[in-house]
Amino acid sequence: MSLLNYGSMKGAAFAYLFNGCDSLTTAPELPATVLASSCYFAMFRTCTSLIVAPVLPASVLYNNCYQSMFRGCTSLTAVPLLFAKALVKGCCAYMCYSCTSLNAVTVAFDTWEDNTTTSWLSTVAASGTFTCPYGLSDEVRDTSHIPSGWTVVRV
Repeated sequence: MSLLNYGSMKGAAFAYLFNGCDSLTTAPELPATVLASSCYFAMFRTCTSLIVAPVLPASVLYNNCYQSMFRGCTSLTAVPLLFAKALVKGCCAYMCYSCTSLNAVTVAFDTWEDNTTTSWLSTVAASGTFTCPYGLSDEVRDTSHIPSGWTVVRV
C-alpha cells in the first residue's frame, strides 16, 4: 500500500495520521525522498500493534520531520534503514521513544549533529544492534545517540 506517490512532501499534512491506531501492524509505504518540516511528526505514535515500520528513503530532511514518529510503538522491533546522510534540527528527536521492544536500528548518517536525535532511543530494549557507517562515532552511549547495551555494526 502506498500512502504517497510523489517524490517530496509539503507541510505537516501527515502529522499524527495514524496516532493511536492500535490495529495497525504494518505501516504503509512512505516513498517521499524530500520531507518538509514536521511532515511525519508523531505519524504512528502509540500504534502499539505496529510490528513492521516503513522504509525511510528520504535523503533530504527538514526540521522535526521524523520527530516522535514511532513514539510508544511497543511492538516495533526494528527500524529499517534511515537513508538520510545528514540530519537537521529535531528531525529524529523522540523518534523511537518508548519503543520498548525495539532492538535494531540502521542509519546512513556518519555524523552526530546537536539537537537532531534528542532521546530518540530512550526506553528501548536493553540490548540491540545499531548498524551504521564506519565514520559514525560510538563514543557517546546514551538515549540521544546509541544505547549503552547495544552492539555497533559498521557497514
